Amino acid sequence: MRIQAASRSPCRVGIYYCNAWVLLRNPPTPCGEECAIGGVSVDRSSGFGRRCVSFRRRLTTSCATRRRSAAPAVFREMLSQLPINFRAFTFIDIGSGKGRTLLMASDFPFRRIIGVELLAELHQIARENIRRYKNEHQQSFAIESQCVDAREFEFPNDPLVLYFFNPLPQSGMKTVLSHLEQSLKACPRDAYIVYHNPEHRSLLESSFLREFASAHQYVIYRTVRIDG
Repeated sequence: MRIQAASRSPCRVGIYYCNAWVLLRNPPTPCGEECAIGGVSVDRSSGFGRRCVSFRRRLTTSCATRRRSAAPAVFREMLSQLPINFRAFTFIDIGSGKGRTLLMASDFPFRRIIGVELLAELHQIARENIRRYKNEHQQSFAIESQCVDAREFEFPNDPLVLYFFNPLPQSGMKTVLSHLEQSLKACPRDAYIVYHNPEHRSLLESSFLREFASAHQYVIYRTVRIDG
């Protein structure tokens, strides 16, 4: 694909080239693949989310990354490590795509489950998936997808479990973590970050985070109480 740079601003051209590198390195999952959550077929080739997002649309999006989610067994392993009362915590998936992780999280009795997704196409698919989802193991029913740039998302004043599966480039991760720190200063509360396949692990080794648990595929951090 040729990028006509002459009529673009230097910033926009930089976004195009950065996103092209990300998408060539992690090509979007093709339509027609099938996965299941708790025996329910989700996305791709079933009745859920038949639409796909074009390469051009991802290329022109400032936070383009491949949307991925954990295998159900790994996801349950990660969340089972958390020593929390789930009913008091809100689960947030940054870069929630079509909502697969949100549905897996509903097997735990979270107070609320929120997906943060930039692409409107994926957000609409997630909303439909949430509406149609039924599972005998489901314990949380307050599930929503928000179409918003993660860098501008306002964290609710609840105890939090944040899930990251490399949803953002390094600069975007820095911004989200900075906003989280500011939110915790304004309203001190417990928060955990579940970071799956932690490519930018060094960013989370900060003054307000402490490593809580880790395995080959993931690291879990717990926030240190911050005084405003």
